[in-house]
Amino acid sequence: DPLGSSAKQFALRGHRSAIISVRASDDRAVVVTAEAGPDAKVIVWDVDELRPSRTIEGRHPSGVAAADLTPCGRWYATIENGALDRITKRFSQTVRVWDLHDTTSDTPSFVGVTPKELADDKQTCVKFNPAAPRELVTNGKRGVAFFCSDEDEEKDEDEDHESVSGALTEDNVQKLEKRRSTRLRAYAPPVRAGDLSQRVADFTSSAFVTVPCDGSSGAEGLGRCVTGTAEGDLVVWMAGGVPPGGPGAFEARGMRETDRRAVKIVRAHARGAVTHASRVAVGETFADADVFLVTGGSDGNVRFFDVELRLVAWFDGLDAGGVTSVSFVKKKGASSESAATFSKGVNAEKTGALGDGDEKTKAFAAPDFVVATKTSLVYSLISKDFETLGSAGAVARATLLARGAMEPAVALAAHPTDPVLCFAGADGGVWTWNFVTRRV
Repeated sequence: DPLGSSAKQFALRGHRSAIISVRASDDRAVVVTAEAGPDAKVIVWDVDELRPSRTIEGRHPSGVAAADLTPCGRWYATIENGALDRITKRFSQTVRVWDLHDTTSDTPSFVGVTPKELADDKQTCVKFNPAAPRELVTNGKRGVAFFCSDEDEEKDEDEDHESVSGALTEDNVQKLEKRRSTRLRAYAPPVRAGDLSQRVADFTSSAFVTVPCDGSSGAEGLGRCVTGTAEGDLVVWMAGGVPPGGPGAFEARGMRETDRRAVKIVRAHARGAVTHASRVAVGETFADADVFLVTGGSDGNVRFFDVELRLVAWFDGLDAGGVTSVSFVKKKGASSESAATFSKGVNAEKTGALGDGDEKTKAFAAPDFVVATKTSLVYSLISKDFETLGSAGAVARATLLARGAMEPAVALAAHPTDPVLCFAGADGGVWTWNFVTRRV
């Protein structure tokens, strides 16, 4: 059991509306949550003291749509639900990045706005590039945006410096951020079926599949980024090569020739959508880590791919509903090398992919992990079981850790004498809950 037999559950309170994001650093020393409602709060938790250690308020008038945290726990990004700009008359969303090491101000260090090409496509996912946190990706159903801060970019000092007073209204928030934050450049690569030789389904979730680099080679050294689709595919984004339509077509979208574009599609799940995508590094330090892309599907399967997007391990057959998240056990002994900054990449020399040379016969190794499903079940799985027992054996040994409500509850009734509640769900399900044993 990855959680240990003595694991206990605690309730932490502080949010006023639905929690839309829970993110933790690799060593679990930093845990950050964000809420979806208006005037949303972001809370950094002291998990040892079971209380908030920091709260960021007044920065998300329309609520948080998604958030991400770098593995080292230093950089935290949110994308707001968005609003109609009164001047441009178009819908836009703001990406904000905080340096959590800076406790003197709640003003984000970096701010970017979604490109005009995505005005009709709400972005619902944001992810850092862990090997170079100056780059982020967002996606909605039909479009993907990349945000980047050039290494030589300085904070914008040309904005007027009139004082901003009064309540933190949306206008005042934007004025403060323009004055104090570095702007992130944003671009939205075109997605054309002709370039990829097939139709592209709706996007679901994105992730970077990157190995550590020294940050000196620009976008070409930052590895692959992938976006999952509703038909189980992965759209691969990379830089370099000849831009489709020539440089002029890129410039028309505010892009550079070295910016990322869709280069191919890889099948990840044959029987459903990609519902989860993340990256895990396996190693004592960032410099010697093997990197895997981890995907979860609506088919209930969890799969591991190397940085070349070759399937290396699969945990298929967990018949518990579509996968909503995959989380790995606490990473011990995290190196300070993982504390990458926006101005430099990770100082490491390894750029080869898992599977090169003698590593092709290397046994699969990854941290143990837990899987949450759409039916509110949480299972723990032991990674090494894949090598010793195979996929079916590893899934058969999965341990059910928690069972939640199958669907939103619309009615409940209490047993007159026993510690049991009966629930009726919005989709027609009925279940009973023993609140002493905490079991369905």
